Amino acid sequence: MFWRFGIFSAAGGLAGTVLNARIQSPLLSVVFGALLIFAGASGLTALAEKMHFGRNIAWIAGGTSGFFGGLVGNQGGIRSAALLGFDVSKEAFVATATAVALIVDGARMPVYFVTQTGEL
Repeated sequence: MFWRFGIFSAAGGLAGTVLNARIQSPLLSVVFGALLIFAGASGLTALAEKMHFGRNIAWIAGGTSGFFGGLVGNQGGIRSAALLGFDVSKEAFVATATAVALIVDGARMPVYFVTQTGEL
């Protein structure tokens, strides 16, 4: 799952970050808020427990969560919500989320260095 989810999450995160650097809009915050509300509501209503992703969906879930996370600049919550759809142990969940976070941040940092050098 790490390779399928993680690599596509990094690619999606990079694409979202590049788009974010070009488009500065309050609408991005609304999109992020809506995604987090959906993730929270899914957990509260047990919808998340009914969603189960297979190995073949990992690349779609990784790419989509990476793109939206990169687009709004905050990926952890969206990544966690996507990972909840996979039937993995708690230990595998934490390890995968951490490893993917390192890869995604490594992919996004060059964009931040180029576009936000003054702020950094």
